[in-house]
Amino acid sequence: MENQNKNKSEVISVCVDIRNSTNLHNVVGDLEETADIISGFISKVYDAMRGVNENYVDKCIYSGDGIIFVIDVDKNNRDDSFENVVKIVFEIKSIIEYYVEEYSQHKFMVGIGVDTGKVYHKKVENLKNIFNNTLYVGKAVSFSTKICNTMPFKNKKDKKNKYIGLGIEFFKQLKGENLKKFTTTKSKKKTVEKIDL
Repeated sequence: MENQNKNKSEVISVCVDIRNSTNLHNVVGDLEETADIISGFISKVYDAMRGVNENYVDKCIYSGDGIIFVIDVDKNNRDDSFENVVKIVFEIKSIIEYYVEEYSQHKFMVGIGVDTGKVYHKKVENLKNIFNNTLYVGKAVSFSTKICNTMPFKNKKDKKNKYIGLGIEFFKQLKGENLKKFTTTKSKKKTVEKIDL
């Protein structure tokens, strides 16, 4: 039982995912150029996270066309964790907006989702890469990926609103100026706060 508790913690999960990436190389028309676009984007997102506060990000999970940052709230200062995540999210938002406009002819779209909650984490022993060798089971990570998939940023010609998807549990933890940075709109299922930027 003691070992189980050691593997449980509250985390914040930030998921950034390129939408429709499986078809992107068909739209771009060149595999190397597609790889350059995706790798450049992922590198800039990773650098933005490190530039805000590298020490607060416990895991960075890379998955081909997306990246997930996991911040252990139990290990770090709680208020600082949420403060840093908001900074990270807005840094990433700027990168997303640049890429979406720069590659609008390729219909480049990206989603971003954030949530918090308790997870169980376990090392996958035969995966040696420190970035990808931890399994997280719990709503925070799974829900951040889910809402990321439903709220893509599109280019300015697309008149739809652009959203950062925040899970309700994460939204409830925001205070002061961080809370003022977001305007809420309710989803039909009431499981997500869509945050209009």
